[in-house]
Amino acid sequence: MKPYNCPLCQDGPGFLIKHDKLVSEKDSIIAQQTLLENEEKKIILDQRNLKSQQEAHSSENCYQQLQKSLENIKIQKNNFVIMLKNVSALQVKAIANKNRYQNHLKQLETCRLKVIQAAEELTVGECLVYRDFVNQHNEHGKKINNFVLVVLYREVENGDLLVLNLSNIIEYAKDGSCDAYFVADVFTFHMKQGGSGLFDRFHTIIISGDHGPHFSSAETIYHESTFYAKYKKKIRVLSLCSYHAYNRCDAAGAAVKQLARGRAKENLALISSSDYVFAVRENGQSNAWSYEFSTINRSKYVFDGNGCTDSFPVVQGQKLKLSEMCQLEYCFQDEFGNDSYQEGIVLARPIIGEPISSKQAFYVLDVSKGSKARGFCHKCSNRFQRPVYHETAKCLDMDHIHVSDNGGLFVTMNLNAVPDGSRLIGTQLNKAQQKASQSTSNQNGKVSMQVRGMQL
Repeated sequence: MKPYNCPLCQDGPGFLIKHDKLVSEKDSIIAQQTLLENEEKKIILDQRNLKSQQEAHSSENCYQQLQKSLENIKIQKNNFVIMLKNVSALQVKAIANKNRYQNHLKQLETCRLKVIQAAEELTVGECLVYRDFVNQHNEHGKKINNFVLVVLYREVENGDLLVLNLSNIIEYAKDGSCDAYFVADVFTFHMKQGGSGLFDRFHTIIISGDHGPHFSSAETIYHESTFYAKYKKKIRVLSLCSYHAYNRCDAAGAAVKQLARGRAKENLALISSSDYVFAVRENGQSNAWSYEFSTINRSKYVFDGNGCTDSFPVVQGQKLKLSEMCQLEYCFQDEFGNDSYQEGIVLARPIIGEPISSKQAFYVLDVSKGSKARGFCHKCSNRFQRPVYHETAKCLDMDHIHVSDNGGLFVTMNLNAVPDGSRLIGTQLNKAQQKASQSTSNQNGKVSMQVRGMQL
C-alpha cells in the first residue's frame, strides 16, 4: 500500500501551539491596556487636584508634565488597539485550524470503528459499499483508470458477511478523468433499471471511503440526493478519516495490478481497458467482476441540468467544506415527523453519530443551484434539522441568533418577546397633551431644578 503523509497530523500540534500563543498574546495586550487605563485615570485625577492648588506656577509645570504623560499614554493605547486588531485577525484562522485538527483527531478515533460497526449490523436488503479509484499504467505507459467498488452484504439474516469486488475500468485517453461525472456514470449504471443490477436487491446503501474531490463535490452530493426519488434507494455516506482512508478497495485494486503483472510475465500484456476487463472476468475469482466504460457521460443532464453550488456558511471561522464532513444523510424528518427526501438536500456533520440525533445536530445544506435565490435559510434549516425556505431573503426568526458561550443575560432573556398590547390602558396622550400635562404638574408641585446653570 502506498504510504501517504497526513499534513493535519504533522501540522496539527503546531496549530495548537500557535493558537495558545495568540491567546496569551491577546491576554497580555488586554492586561497592558488595563494598566494604561488605570494610569490614565490616576493622571487625570492628579491634574484635577493641581487645579485646586494655590501655587499657580509650580502647579502649571506639573500639569504640563502630566499632560505629556497623558499624550504618551494615548499613543500607547492606539498602538495596543492596532496590535489587538492584528492578533484578533490571526486568531480567527488559528481557531479554525485548531478546530479542524481537533475534528480530525475525533474522526481518526471514531470513523473506522463506526464503519466497521455499520458493516457488522447489516441486515438483508442493506449493503455497505467502499469506493475508491485505484489506477495503474499498462505496458505502454498509458493510464488505466479503475473505479473500484467493494460491496459487503448478507443473503440471510445473521449470516456470513459476503464480499463482491467490482472494477469499473476505462482508458484515461478515452475520457477517464476521475471526477464527479465518472462517479455519477458508474453509480447510475449500477442503479438504473436495465443496468448491471448490482443494487437491485438493496433498499439501503451505505457508502464509505475517502473524501476525494470526486466524492465530496457538490455535484456528487446532488446526484446521490436524487437516488431515492429515482430508484427508491436510501443512501447514507459514512466516510473514513481523511489521509487515513485505506480500505478494501486498495486490496481489490491491487489484485487487478498483480493480475496485469502476471499476464505481462506470460507475454500476454494487458493493453486496453477491454483487456483488463476480460482478464478480471476470466481469472476465476468467485467474488470479483469488472465492467468496461468506453466513455463517460458528461451531458449537462447528468445532474438534471440543475447545476450545483458550494456556497456554504462560515462555521467555526472557516467556510464549511463537504470534504471535512464524515457523515452525510439524505433523509430528514419533515415538520410532521415523517421521513422525507428532497433533491439537493443533505444533512452533514464532521463526526459520525446516529442517523438522526438532536444532541448531535447536522448542518442542513441545499447544494442545488439557485438555493439562495429560492430563500433557503441555513440558520433556520440547522435549527429545525430540515430544509427551511423564506419568501423574503431576510430571515426574521431571532431564535437562531448566536449566543456567546458565556451566556450572560441572554440565557434568561426571551429574544422573541413582544411588548404586550394590553398595557395600553386609558387615553393615550399625544405630544401636545403630554407637554400640557407636564406643565400643569410642575406648577402644582412647584418643581424647580437647575442643571448646568439652566433654570428648569
